[in-house]
Amino acid sequence: MSRLELTLRGHSFAARLLRDRSPALAERLERALPLSVHVLQDQWSGAFVRSAETVLSGQGVPGDEPEPYQTAGRVYLDPRTMTLAVCYGRGRLQDAYSAAPAIPLAEVLERDDFVDVCRSIQFSGASVLTMAAAPGGIQVGADPAGPRFQVRLGQSVARAVLLREGRTALCDRFLSMLPLAGIATNTHSSGPLVRFWNETGGPEGETPLDPTDDELRRAEAVLEPGYLYYMPKRGFRGIRIPFRDATMMRSAITGGGSELVPIARFVGDWAPFRQAAARLRWDGALPLSFTADAATDAVADPGAARP
Repeated sequence: MSRLELTLRGHSFAARLLRDRSPALAERLERALPLSVHVLQDQWSGAFVRSAETVLSGQGVPGDEPEPYQTAGRVYLDPRTMTLAVCYGRGRLQDAYSAAPAIPLAEVLERDDFVDVCRSIQFSGASVLTMAAAPGGIQVGADPAGPRFQVRLGQSVARAVLLREGRTALCDRFLSMLPLAGIATNTHSSGPLVRFWNETGGPEGETPLDPTDDELRRAEAVLEPGYLYYMPKRGFRGIRIPFRDATMMRSAITGGGSELVPIARFVGDWAPFRQAAARLRWDGALPLSFTADAATDAVADPGAARP
């Protein structure tokens, strides 16, 4: 069983159990289903609701690692308290003293409505969240419309779709530059993140895309796996791709964080890309290229596609 049904405030949401990310926790949770807890707005973590009751049994979750940053639409376990924590926007699980470990448990497949319901709990008060095995299959929504392209890292190939809503000029500029070729490395300060070095981009491998001010306002600090981002900082402009956990672009010395603009999302199975990305620290740089998908009609006419 990998599919779940979450019910909150009279709404049902399809979700998937994160077996690939937290196998030990997933096995324990499956044995505990169905479960029901009260969730309340967390007081320290930003856009989080947290369960009043503990879940599962025993202590800790051997073999499963927490995520340092959390993303909207994911359900986490705090192994210190054995409570559930649900992220619905910008936030980081913590108490008054420090960041708390957050082990990813499940993710909602279509999260916009789920986010809205979680946000309402600050006003409505305690609400019951139930988690159960999904009856039958789960109908997953269609991938967003838009121009598609191929991402080749070493021998792996994945497909992605441009997220043009509110980022038309930025995405069309990227599309007009295809094919792009260069190399990929890991980063030295920003966690599990692939950095693209454009072979024509000078010593820092820049890919300047010149986003508008409105597009820059869509920048995000927490970068989600499965998305491709544009780094607008002059001198380091280009594509960054988180591949395992949510992460942040930051300095190892001064901290802080840079905001990047999401420009595309992987579609279909991109596990081979993740596996190749995870080897970069061991194997060193690999070729990385972006190529327009000739099978997508929208590529020939970028203005024709709208998500």
